[in-house]
Amino acid sequence: MGFFENVTFGCWWDLPLLAVMAAATAWYLIERRRLKKEKEKLQNRS
Repeated sequence: MGFFENVTFGCWWDLPLLAVMAAATAWYLIERRRLKKEKEKLQNRS
């Protein structure tokens, strides 16, 4: 029974961690895309 209690607690603890990781990944992808567009714009100017 102790094992299942730990798993349940672990799952509840993992949910916020998963949300933070998903947010960080999304932010990274958005920033990377934005920087890539900005870089292309600067290259087209010169």
